[in-house]
Amino acid sequence: MACDANYAPHLCAAMASVMDNTRRDLRFNILSNALPEEIRAKIAECAGTCAEVEFLEIDKSLFAGFDVKLKHLSIEACYRYCAAKIRPELAKAVYLDCDTVVLGDIGELFDFDISGVCAGVVDDVIKESYVKSLGLGRYFNSGVMLLNLAKMRETRADERLFKKTAELSGKSRYLDQDALNIVFAGDEIFLPQKWNAVAPLFRRIPKSKFAPPRELAEAAENPAIAHFTGPDKPWKIPRSMLAHPFAPAYFYYLSKTPFAAEAQKFRAAFRPLPALANYFKRHLFFFLRPQFWKMRRLRARNLERFRT
Repeated sequence: MACDANYAPHLCAAMASVMDNTRRDLRFNILSNALPEEIRAKIAECAGTCAEVEFLEIDKSLFAGFDVKLKHLSIEACYRYCAAKIRPELAKAVYLDCDTVVLGDIGELFDFDISGVCAGVVDDVIKESYVKSLGLGRYFNSGVMLLNLAKMRETRADERLFKKTAELSGKSRYLDQDALNIVFAGDEIFLPQKWNAVAPLFRRIPKSKFAPPRELAEAAENPAIAHFTGPDKPWKIPRSMLAHPFAPAYFYYLSKTPFAAEAQKFRAAFRPLPALANYFKRHLFFFLRPQFWKMRRLRARNLERFRT
């Protein structure tokens, strides 16, 4: 995982969800730069005796000049380029974004055979025209990846990722994710959608050339990993009809961390009317979609399931 001080509460919530649902021994490798000692202490406290934690210092100057266009993305996402070299003794690892909650046993994800490729990944829900503009036929979301670190070292994937990111900087919408898709193209396998249930799945069931509607519907109803992609994070929209159906899971796991008090701050800062105007602008007539109301019912069930 990669983290700065601002995302530490969300990282801890994700960690708590992993520990609650996984039966394996766990070790969290936190990629960061100059993370304050008090933040490190809280992350270590979150792990307690359930898991090991190691903080891996990344030289932020390596990423100078990279232009990240979207406000809800940060340069820390590029730190994963260093994963293979900074832990040279590891052959395999799961990478997780901080804006996730893990609801299945992550050991099952780790067990997928990726021996012949650099990564196991999951399809993103994105316009086909954008995928084609990158010269690709298929596109994955990079917030959850099963990485073959050994092959990444053999193929010098980090060098290729830095080079491609520099080429795309200022031109690419999803800078690090686009670079990963281009560099790993043909050197990845696609895993079931439930291992990275991205936010668009909860607004409408998309049409996909690669996954049947039943798999997409199951990923939304019962994800192994819910990924709060886009700007509508649970800490931005903690309640109301706009809240993600698995926002209750986020707050449930946040309550189990040293950052539990942050929940009240997130709720107090929420302004429903501006949020509604912004959401309506991006998702016109969202309330007319059957999937939207189906997900409202799912959120109601999750409020009961994940009581804080």
